[in-house]
Amino acid sequence: MLSHRARPPILCALWLLAACPAAFASVEFSGRLALSGESAGQRFRQVSFDEPTSLFNLQSVSDSETNLNVLLDTDWRFGPAGGHRFIIDNRLRYGSSLTRDRLTAGYRYDSGVGSRFELDSESEVERGKIFERDETDVRQAFVGRWSRRMGNGRDRLEIYGRGELRRVEGDSLFFPQSYNMGTARVSWARDIGLLSTIDIGYGLRSTAVVDSAPGSYVEHEITALYDAYGGSSYYLSAEASATRRDYIHDDNSSATGWAVLARGTARYSASLALDLEARPYLELARHDIPDFVYYDYQKIGLDLGLKARSGEKIGWELLPGGEFLRAPGFEREDYDQGHVSLGFDVMSTGLWLDVSCKIGRRDYASPAPRDDLQSIPRSDYVFTELLLLAEKRVWGPVSLRVTGSHDVEWHELEEDDITIFLLSSELAYRF
Repeated sequence: MLSHRARPPILCALWLLAACPAAFASVEFSGRLALSGESAGQRFRQVSFDEPTSLFNLQSVSDSETNLNVLLDTDWRFGPAGGHRFIIDNRLRYGSSLTRDRLTAGYRYDSGVGSRFELDSESEVERGKIFERDETDVRQAFVGRWSRRMGNGRDRLEIYGRGELRRVEGDSLFFPQSYNMGTARVSWARDIGLLSTIDIGYGLRSTAVVDSAPGSYVEHEITALYDAYGGSSYYLSAEASATRRDYIHDDNSSATGWAVLARGTARYSASLALDLEARPYLELARHDIPDFVYYDYQKIGLDLGLKARSGEKIGWELLPGGEFLRAPGFEREDYDQGHVSLGFDVMSTGLWLDVSCKIGRRDYASPAPRDDLQSIPRSDYVFTELLLLAEKRVWGPVSLRVTGSHDVEWHELEEDDITIFLLSSELAYRF
């Protein structure tokens, strides 16, 4: 199944075995054989650009797909004592419309005192169709990761680095580009008493897209996190990040700019079975050269409600909320939204079930005119977002997993309606 371009990881693994006989001092093996089925579909309208006429066109998209698959995963771990491990992992998916095989050969080292190092060689071959689109490509990647943790008292420092070289050959929908990426990050955490922690970090990422200079960029990110536990009475959490992305070879890129995210959680336990919870969030975007795709905006929202448990196995939540967005200079994007989130979960021996539903309405301050194709024509709408996650142990090593989502927007103008659904199931045997 693997082409000649996808063999290097196998040769690398054989070389490791031949060069390191001591690798057999400890061997672990695990596997998974599964039958799965999945069905997905979507219906919406999109704006496309017609180069011959230099005009924007509005077209409807409606498609669906159903696949049946056989999955076989095998994992090998072997190595001598002292924190050294070699791995050979293979993920095979043989489906009615898509076949994929991914092989990873790697090395792991854990000093046991805070240092870790990982080196992987990945090879993946994919052939078939996705939504009637041919998907044929070969992907090769070399990934290295290193981290170092220092400090065991109130203060802790972590340094992390990652490098990736990825090459893509063929016609891929989800992996269209070859690139080189380097990431470095440093973070500091401190326990400030009363079960409270703060964590501050800085990260730098550089991505060089091969044969596509305009896609290369440098990204800086600052993060902050705060957690506080008040025993069984309350919990507070806040996290924020500010990210700056600069495209290297295109000073006029509209995507260049800042993105700021912040969210928090405040929970008060009114009793052993009932919690009051608030979840505020904030999102900001500022671009050097905003346009109708990358425009400046601020989005603020708040969910406020109840969470409860019946014993230790069953829980539910009811969280009404609101959200609004304002885009200075692009007022057609402004909207106000009200919604309510419902959730139900079950956790017991051999069964995990999580069902959530969000229902709401979004009203635009000034809906885009029907003849303005620089913005997707839109009308106010009511929406539902349904999510299902379930897993059941059928017998011993055999389990059944079901995942589903169904998102619908009912617009005042029916032609703007959007539907997206996904349903998948998997019966797996682990050995």
